[in-house]
Amino acid sequence: YQELRIKHIEDEILNPLAGLKSFGEYHEKQRTLHDALVMDLNERIRKYNVGLSLLLLGIDEQGGHIAHVDNPGIWRGLDNVGFLCLGMGDRHADNVFAWYKHTTSVPLNDAIYIGFEAKKKAEAAGGVGQATDMIIIDKNGVNIVEQRTIAELEEIYHERETTRERRGFDKRITELEVATRKMETP
Repeated sequence: YQELRIKHIEDEILNPLAGLKSFGEYHEKQRTLHDALVMDLNERIRKYNVGLSLLLLGIDEQGGHIAHVDNPGIWRGLDNVGFLCLGMGDRHADNVFAWYKHTTSVPLNDAIYIGFEAKKKAEAAGGVGQATDMIIIDKNGVNIVEQRTIAELEEIYHERETTRERRGFDKRITELEVATRKMETP
């Protein structure tokens, strides 16, 4: 991430604005450049955003792991939180996880529904599509949640939204049969 960010800064800030090819050259010549240019370059470098967020997921003998790398290359471990919302609808989705008081100890079916509802709420933001894909990563590997389960989640979601009543997890969620298939890797 840092290497990519540095390359972009060199190509988009240092070279076009000061004719410098690298950070090394910038540091060498910084004292010979006009103070206003140095201040401007430093401010642009400080504010530069690659526009890339990385969500890293995995599982090992200790359990599931979630990490997030964001501008300017800061890594955050989220194992204790158990979720991360990224993208245009992240604020809408975060609120759903907060409302349900999601933790890593939430049963799988409840977590699947929370994730589904969060995705549906995120659709209120521009640019979030209506198609939903879900993947479960656990000790059994990587499994894709099948469309019939997503269709049932959609039905449950619309039923709950229509009644305008948010309640705990009803029997249809806790006893939902989650159909998956093995994800093929290239």
